[in-house]
Amino acid sequence: MDQYFKLEAKQFVYQECSKTEATFTVETLARLIDQRFYELNKLKKIDQQLVRSVESCRLDLRRFGAKFTANLSRPYFLGHEREDV
Repeated sequence: MDQYFKLEAKQFVYQECSKTEATFTVETLARLIDQRFYELNKLKKIDQQLVRSVESCRLDLRRFGAKFTANLSRPYFLGHEREDV
């Protein structure tokens, strides 16, 4: 993944996961990457296949520091723990 895409994806993930309604999914990230890829390269999309698969985006989220748990509705980022809780 290009460094620019990686930084933009990290920023997008952080913003989406910080929202209180927690509507972010891995597919949202995959679609953002797909959309930005075609915009930046000035290409026309001819099929429904994503540039980066949902599974690859899930791995990217783990590399970004996201941790998925069964009892939470959104990923929790390591390093953002509250000491007063």
